[in-house]
Formats: sequence, C-alpha cells, structure tokens
Amino acid sequence: LAPTAFDDARLVRIVGAQDPKHRHWLRYAYADSRAWADEAGAVVEVWARVAPSLGKLQTKTLQKTKGLAHLAVQHGKRLANSGTELYKAARLAELLGVTSSNYDQHWRPRWQALLEAIDGLDREALRIVLQQYNDN
Repeated sequence: LAPTAFDDARLVRIVGAQDPKHRHWLRYAYADSRAWADEAGAVVEVWARVAPSLGKLQTKTLQKTKGLAHLAVQHGKRLANSGTELYKAARLAELLGVTSSNYDQHWRPRWQALLEAIDGLDREALRIVLQQYNDN
C-alpha cells in the first residue's frame, strides 16, 4: 500500500471491517498504527500460524521463540514498507543470546517460518482488501 493509502476514507472503512487478524496487521504495517492492540494482534496471528509446526519446545526456548515472533512482525513491517531488513542474523543471535552456529542450526529455521507466516498474512490481507476495494 502506498504511504498515502490511509488518506482514502473508503480504504479505511474496508480495513476497519476486516477480521481482526487482517485488520491488526494492516493497521500496524501500513497505517503506522501506534496502538498496542494492532502490533500485539499481528504477533498473535503470526504465532497461531507458526506454533503448530514448532513441536514441543522447552519453556526457555518457547519464550525466546515468542519473542522472536514479535521481532519478526517488526521486521515484516519494515520489509513491507521499505524493502529493507530490520534484523540481520548476527543481531538476532545476539538478542537471543546464542552463538552464530547455534542460530544457524536452530533459530534460522524458526525465523524463516515466522517470516513466511508474515508474508502469507500480508498477501492474504492485501488480496482481500484489494478485492473489496475494487468491488465497491
């Protein structure tokens, strides 16, 4: 979406009428919403998409992975708006408190799964909004 897209009242109404999983992501990523509910809602949706594929994790690993989901949503917003990455592998390893080899072996696949979930959420939400925008 263009930076001025949310100047269009019709678009704002369409986004506001979406399911929460789409609405939170669209408002956080594209309307630059500062509402915690939008950012947290996007994280909850991404987590719901990825968690079943993670299997059973130890408590410490689970907590770190949930934190990684939050970073992934922030990263996804940056990618969607500027095409640039917010977090590089070295920074993620540092934030997780793991070595680069540990990150590559255990954490990179989780990061990729989170980014794929965000990409899917983004495409899905934008497709629905575009379809409704064109139908009205």
